[in-house]
Amino acid sequence: MIKTLHRSVITGLKTVSLKILLAIGLKLNNPSFVARILILNARNINKKPIYSQILLVNEARGGIKDIEAMIQLNGFPYNVKVIPFWASKRIMGYFFGYEVNDYIFADLSLYDNKKYNNFIQKLYLNLKVNQNVIGIVNFNFSYVSQRVPMRVCRDLKLPFITVMKESFKTPGMFAGYEEIYRDIIKIVEPSDVFFQNFSEMDVFNRVLNSDKKIKTTVVGIPRMDLLYDQKNNDIIIQKPVRNILFMMVGRYTGLPCIGDKIMGKDQMKLKGFVGYDYINDLVLQSLALISKQHNDVSVIAKHKGKEDPLVTKKRALQFPSIKFEDGDMNPEIISNSDVVIAFNSTSLAEAAISSKLIISPEIGVDKDLLSEYFFDLSSFAFVPTTIGEFEKILEELIENGRRPQDYYEGSREFLKALTNNTDGASGKRLKKALLSSMEHCE
Repeated sequence: MIKTLHRSVITGLKTVSLKILLAIGLKLNNPSFVARILILNARNINKKPIYSQILLVNEARGGIKDIEAMIQLNGFPYNVKVIPFWASKRIMGYFFGYEVNDYIFADLSLYDNKKYNNFIQKLYLNLKVNQNVIGIVNFNFSYVSQRVPMRVCRDLKLPFITVMKESFKTPGMFAGYEEIYRDIIKIVEPSDVFFQNFSEMDVFNRVLNSDKKIKTTVVGIPRMDLLYDQKNNDIIIQKPVRNILFMMVGRYTGLPCIGDKIMGKDQMKLKGFVGYDYINDLVLQSLALISKQHNDVSVIAKHKGKEDPLVTKKRALQFPSIKFEDGDMNPEIISNSDVVIAFNSTSLAEAAISSKLIISPEIGVDKDLLSEYFFDLSSFAFVPTTIGEFEKILEELIENGRRPQDYYEGSREFLKALTNNTDGASGKRLKKALLSSMEHCE
């Protein structure tokens, strides 16, 4: 605990100092100084590079885990440095005079701000010429604060690569996002986009890349390679469940949203939908009861992302028999479980890779309204629609751990369609794609 506190204090001080120095560089209108400060304060995630040239990564929750997993399992010949997620927003915000939200897309006047565009031009030229940067990575091609940098890097012949982290979508989400891309996002200009699956790439190429100026390929989800790496390949013996993991449900998970706002073709249809928060409450109550009835059963509930500490504390007090966790996903939390309870999330794929029993609690869901915003999991997961059915299934699994008959075939088809990762080699594909894009800058 003391080490964690010490690490948090050091990180906090570094963040404050970087923000101060960045503000000074912007005030002085000195892109060279800003470039130097960004590189000096960047986090190095490749400990043994062969070459000194830098692949500069714009941090984003989830996405950075793909880069880290790629390096951990496959290595990478170049120096990989990570700058904070807020850096590009701070720079843009200085010139526009307001706090930037990367998910507000309608205002394209950012291309008309000459001072901002000139500063970005000089900043990235300096990163390339003086700081040895030979490639830029981000994790969503539509981030507003990184739109102008993409255009500038194209002119500078500096690869700006999107490793798209948000491609795990329900069928209805793909249809909704096609409309979002066409009518709201409109323009994106990375040099390359690497996708998790072919469905997302097809929508992108059809709507935003019809002229094929942007190179696209499918690599899968590299962070899931870690689960293959930890997987026990012995024949899995059916066994009673003793370790339960509940991946808590996001309010609008599986729906076409920007932030907490439902977008796309069914915006009006779903206007009165209040979200899935109620599922968390029902499932937690049942899990608390089951853990009290079975002393040898442990329950972990993982918040989606980083939860408000006050909310976590309140839930821990309300359900003392359940251990709550938040923050970034740790692959071991899946590996150490017997059954994973998840709903419309990548945790379904992570559980399938690890050959875990899966329950998707579609409790109280209006299927007439929401049917296209669900995955078809019937061949390999238990899908209760009432809390009574959920509790009955869980009690049976605690008793005998039975597995759906078509588990392996069904889960493999699901993984292939949504993650393009049935071989644990997504990191190798990502490494190959990155190196191919960076070749002409070596």
